[in-house]
Amino acid sequence: MPTHPFPINAGNTSAAFQPIVDVTMGTVAGYEALTRPGPGNPFANPGQLFDWAERNQVLWETEDVTRGVSLEAAARWPAGVQLFLNNSPQVFADPRFADALLESVRRTPGLTPSRIVLEITERSEQQHVDGLEAQLRKLREAGFQIAIDDVGAGTSGLNRIMALRPDWLKIDRELVEGIDHDRVKQNLIRFFVHFARLSGVRLIAEGIEKREELVTLIELGVTYAQGFYLGKPGSREQTLDPRLGEWLREQWRDAASERFRDPRRTRVAQLAKPATTIAFSSPVREVASQFLRQPA
Repeated sequence: MPTHPFPINAGNTSAAFQPIVDVTMGTVAGYEALTRPGPGNPFANPGQLFDWAERNQVLWETEDVTRGVSLEAAARWPAGVQLFLNNSPQVFADPRFADALLESVRRTPGLTPSRIVLEITERSEQQHVDGLEAQLRKLREAGFQIAIDDVGAGTSGLNRIMALRPDWLKIDRELVEGIDHDRVKQNLIRFFVHFARLSGVRLIAEGIEKREELVTLIELGVTYAQGFYLGKPGSREQTLDPRLGEWLREQWRDAASERFRDPRRTRVAQLAKPATTIAFSSPVREVASQFLRQPA
């Protein structure tokens, strides 16, 4: 690992794209861009790269390279497919960030802010939040969407959600792993699903590695999913296997049907009772007589 400044550029740093799947439709809804060390880069993994970049105060330059590569790739994707961009809190809170991102999007033909979701980690330190809020106002006005990443992994998640008012919540792998046999985790996901429905927020479960985890999340009402079970990060857009897409749609239909049949819910059909109708012109005496003949 170098101890001196290393020239980060598109030749030695690239991006991989992991699909985010809409389980209700069985299609790819977007991709999360992930920084990857490329040829000539001395770092073995992204963690080493970002640790070094933070120590050497070149996080801005490192993330700028990934953003540029990702924006160019997203411009070639089908209309409606969204790009999820990770941003470290210190870069996001930088006063230059919003203007620099807007300029990058303007220079990318075929791309608009509405197709870009900016991810902010829930592990962000509190000192960055004030700067984040200032940037968020400008970015929302321009049409960008906001996601809070790692929900469930931080210590102040609800406060962060209230402060940043995201469009998306990404449930951390910590809550997803083993959820098929963990009632506490299932109840936490139920809470987030209910909150998302009431608030108009979209929910993504991250880090899904097993079929059983995915089935449980679908049964709980989670509509977007990401993880190795659905697709590994790749250098280009991916097509979901048609058989997997059909299976997802069937799972969602079955789960929705089961939720509708929930015995704890009272349906209109259970409350409705036959009743005698009365003409508008009927005399009051006749109406009273009809009511008196009705069973209690």
